[in-house]
Amino acid sequence: MNRLAVRLALAVSGVVVIAILVVVVAQFSLVRRQFMALPVSVRVELEATVGDRTLAGPERTERLERAVADWLADPVAREAVVAALAAVRRPEAQVGFALAALASVVLGVGVAAAIAGRLARPIAAVARAAEQVAGGDLSVRVAAVPARGRRPPDEVALLARSFDAMAAELERSERQRRTLVADVAHELRTPVSVLRGRLEAMLDGVLPLERDEVARLHRQSELLTRLVEDLRVLSLADDARLELDLQEVDLVGLAREVLVGFDARARGGGVRLEFAAGAERLPQVIDRHRVAQVLTNLIDNAVRATPAGGAVGVEVSATPFGSRMVVRDDGPGLPEGDPERLFERFYRPEGSRTRAVGGSGLGLPIARTLVAAHGGRVHAGPGDGGGARFVVELPAVAGERFRHNT
Repeated sequence: MNRLAVRLALAVSGVVVIAILVVVVAQFSLVRRQFMALPVSVRVELEATVGDRTLAGPERTERLERAVADWLADPVAREAVVAALAAVRRPEAQVGFALAALASVVLGVGVAAAIAGRLARPIAAVARAAEQVAGGDLSVRVAAVPARGRRPPDEVALLARSFDAMAAELERSERQRRTLVADVAHELRTPVSVLRGRLEAMLDGVLPLERDEVARLHRQSELLTRLVEDLRVLSLADDARLELDLQEVDLVGLAREVLVGFDARARGGGVRLEFAAGAERLPQVIDRHRVAQVLTNLIDNAVRATPAGGAVGVEVSATPFGSRMVVRDDGPGLPEGDPERLFERFYRPEGSRTRAVGGSGLGLPIARTLVAAHGGRVHAGPGDGGGARFVVELPAVAGERFRHNT
């Protein structure tokens, strides 16, 4: 039983007990008045009989019975007793008892109303806030602590905090959705504008229809294709519909293969590529294409950020729980602030490595999504000698969060 139910049960029990006590006190008062209405000689004899500690129970009862018989035999005493009892049984004499009963009812209702009000106020606040959220106002919050510092019951406070957390998450999601739409429109506008401008120039005869121009248009179309594919992957991941083709792959060989693919580009920029592995082979059950995409995104960012004369390194090693891949560079390092923001979609801080060299801002979110699909995690940090360092950790058995083919 939760604390709210316990407190409510105790409160109801307390109201019932108080009402019973009030009625008992009123009844005792009425009996006392009846006793005091008896003739003095009768009261004295009753008190003497009841107060005599030497009498046993049956003896005391027998003595009281003889006294009553004597009163009934004596006409004067009988009339006095009957008159006294009749006086206190009149309606006007029982007003006190009625008032006491009424007071117990009023007290019970008051206490119940106070308890109900204390419970209902925060719940009503949550209900009103829920109506506002349903109406589109995601900024509404429920005050978890009422005025005067009196806290509601734990479960009600938890409800208020949970509602506030839900509303904050909805507001953040809505803000991200709007930002995403604006960013997607911005990212698509540039290559589309370039394609349209060059095609119109070629149609107007301003630009010649040459192979080099067609190659430039092809590169812009590749950029559009990659952006659309990245958005598709993120959409599938959000809906838990991302499929993984899981199979045993040599992670060392895969990482070396992806790194070699950047050899020509790195040499052209004066960047050295370095590779290190803890073993010749490291079998791992993964989706080869998706993990290669993760490495490609990380190495691509590293090569872009590294100046001539610097190096980009990839390290692969086994861990007690699976495997680890590290991509490091000699670039300017990570921007100031929370490194986790690098994995937000379209996040490109001013002056950052990504904005300085271009890019859609989806590479790192895609990498985190694909790693999470395998049940792993990726995080960023400063390199040992400067630059940046991205670490990918994969479990020995791929996670089941997303559907996969085996």
